[in-house]
Amino acid sequence: MKSLTGINNFEIYLMSGQLKVSYEPSLISVQDLIKAIAETGMKASSTREKKGEAKAWWKEKRMTFLFACGSLTVLAFLLGKFGVAERITHIFYIAAIIIGGYYPAKAGLSAIRTLTMNINALLIVATIGAVGLDLWEEAAVLVFVYSLGNVLEAYAVNKARGAIRALMELVPKEALVRRNGNEIVLPTDEIGLGDVVIIRPGEKIPVDGRVISGSSFVDQAPITGESIPVEKKTGG
Repeated sequence: MKSLTGINNFEIYLMSGQLKVSYEPSLISVQDLIKAIAETGMKASSTREKKGEAKAWWKEKRMTFLFACGSLTVLAFLLGKFGVAERITHIFYIAAIIIGGYYPAKAGLSAIRTLTMNINALLIVATIGAVGLDLWEEAAVLVFVYSLGNVLEAYAVNKARGAIRALMELVPKEALVRRNGNEIVLPTDEIGLGDVVIIRPGEKIPVDGRVISGSSFVDQAPITGESIPVEKKTGG
């Protein structure tokens, strides 16, 4: 990203899977950014685009590739045990390596092209080394285990992101604010530093801040896990 013309600054939010970019529209477009990201082996889309329903993690293409890789590896192993010619089992091992290593290879080759090294590039080197030593079974198993690890990692991250999104949905979209002696309802993203927010009994707390008047017990369980409401009073 740093090498692209027109990029002022960018921030990566791993847990939400988002990339925030400050750029010059006259020098680079959103499609150029998406294309640059795709060259690294990742997929991106603009948050301005209308999003459909998120696909279940187990319906992703990676799962299909992983299942095919594992099945072909097991099939090749069993054929070898039953005395089938090596050239036949090698065909299945090659297919397993190509299918299972498709996504890691894309990311690894992108890293090699930019003269950087990551774990995907190391996988390519290790797989080529195993094949060079005629260790076809080991090469296929290596690719399968690595792909399985990627899928499990994606599952864990997506689960964490889902929990974060659920917490974000608990945050009220609007809040009652006192400005110039008047009480008005404003979207939470328009509330600034120094604004006085009024929270009535039973309402959710929309923004971070300090209590300047009054007291109450607040349920912080969704964030801290505390089962007992915590008292908040002036200065807290």
